[in-house]
Amino acid sequence: MGARRDLLSGLLHGAADALPVSSSGHVAAAEALLGWHAEDTVGLHAGSLAAVVVAFHREAVAILRRLTWRRVGMHLAAGAIPAGLGYLLERTPRRPPLVLGMVTGAGLLVAADRRQGTRSRWDAGLADGVWLGLAQASALWPGVSRNGATLAAARLCGFAPAEANPLSREVGAPVTLGAVLLRRAPVTAGTAASFAGVLAALPLVRVSTPAAA
Repeated sequence: MGARRDLLSGLLHGAADALPVSSSGHVAAAEALLGWHAEDTVGLHAGSLAAVVVAFHREAVAILRRLTWRRVGMHLAAGAIPAGLGYLLERTPRRPPLVLGMVTGAGLLVAADRRQGTRSRWDAGLADGVWLGLAQASALWPGVSRNGATLAAARLCGFAPAEANPLSREVGAPVTLGAVLLRRAPVTAGTAASFAGVLAALPLVRVSTPAAA
């Protein structure tokens, strides 16, 4: 039962993580429906992060080549805010309802999709990092997708639709890596399944790769 649970949870987590829906929320909902014990999803996040790095390695290289102090400031804000709020919320026993988080996240995406911005992701600066950091922190609310929240924030900040997706990946990867390293995520069957789930779901996502500098 444990191995089958890990595989199914990993596949569901990976597929959801590639889309702007809450991966942890869907795993928690599935486990509640099936009567399984809720898993720590950090190991699953490790698998999905590895898949993103493999799938978008050229994008990562382009980001490193075009790294400026402006973008460093953006990343510091986008990463520090969810890390700080996450530390505080770990000491708060109460959590909002899962379904409410999913509905709220979906509503934000619908509202953001009406905004047709024109900004390039390479223009992102410190102020954008603050908004993106707050968006990532909202994913601490069960049911809110980090990817979906950062996509919505990027669109509301005026970034073009094709620019919001890679920007969401760019600011999300360091936060996920920090959580994986901090909690020493175990490598399990679920980690491998999450890796496979992301790669399987990526064709459903309209992606773009930044041009090299």
